[in-house]
Amino acid sequence: MEGLSKLKELEYLNLAVNSVKVVEGIKRCESLEKLDMTLNFIDVEDLEQSVDEMEYCENLVELYFTGNPCTEWKGCRNYILGRLPQIMRFDGDDVTKSERIQAKAMLPQLEIELAELAEKTVAKKEYNEKEGIVESGYKREDRWNMYVEDQERKKAKE
Repeated sequence: MEGLSKLKELEYLNLAVNSVKVVEGIKRCESLEKLDMTLNFIDVEDLEQSVDEMEYCENLVELYFTGNPCTEWKGCRNYILGRLPQIMRFDGDDVTKSERIQAKAMLPQLEIELAELAEKTVAKKEYNEKEGIVESGYKREDRWNMYVEDQERKKAKE
């Protein structure tokens, strides 16, 4: 994600189904309201950095993160909502006031949990790389199938 910092009037950024590993370069996108990061490669070890970047986008009210490895962590949604109180819609669902309050209350524990999980994930990836182990999942084909399913789900919801 490069060259976005000059797009001060950018309101919607769709980077769905790419190979993005971390959200970066959007700090100066002052007008950004909607960010679609569906089906990328954002994992737990890069989630904190990605959310740090999105905190600068005060107008960001709609965020899509479906299909990223970090969403397998059960605390992902609450962590993001606890850190980004301006989000009104997450992965196509409205964020309720009670959900936002709960996420904010859980945030200190979620930050500890995320740090521990990120450390374990990095260690596992390093071990797998050292041993030549290739894990399945989050390949281009898998992501495309997930995207098609997600689009069908959205159409059915409408």
